[in-house]
Amino acid sequence: MFEAAANILWISKDPAPRLTRFVAFLAFDSQKYRDASQKWDAMSHLSAKYRQRIEQEFEQLKKEAKQIGDEFGFKSYEHWSGLSLKTMCKEIGWLERYDFLYKTYSDVSHSNIISSNKYLKFSESGVRLNREPQGDECAMCLCEAYYYLWASFSFLDIFLNLGMESMLEHAYSRIPKT
Repeated sequence: MFEAAANILWISKDPAPRLTRFVAFLAFDSQKYRDASQKWDAMSHLSAKYRQRIEQEFEQLKKEAKQIGDEFGFKSYEHWSGLSLKTMCKEIGWLERYDFLYKTYSDVSHSNIISSNKYLKFSESGVRLNREPQGDECAMCLCEAYYYLWASFSFLDIFLNLGMESMLEHAYSRIPKT
């Protein structure tokens, strides 16, 4: 949710070109799924007629994806914006959130040996699992999640003109201020 909210807020800073770039990237990036379906012959159960039609459409989409990639300078291994998430967070004023919250919860979500230190207790008798509740962190994480949802719905309200202003103001007032 952090990444989604950061992307939405970054797009909202300059919506027309950034949203265009995001949509273009979706068209470019979806090629990898078409490539995978052909590599693993996901269409083997279809009739020859349908396979031929789909393969022709895939070829056309592949050309279009390449054109889009060339036009926008996309590379399959880079973020759609051309920036790192950290750089995007800096631009939207979320660098502290990135450094503290995102990195912490990213370590938990994508475990590595460093992130395990918080959950393991070392003593002379050995190593044991720290099963104590991490209440402070859970509360902070839930508060942030609420904020991200609020930011996402605010963005949708602005661009889709849903008329949710009063509901969003009420929701924002319920976010604990720390």
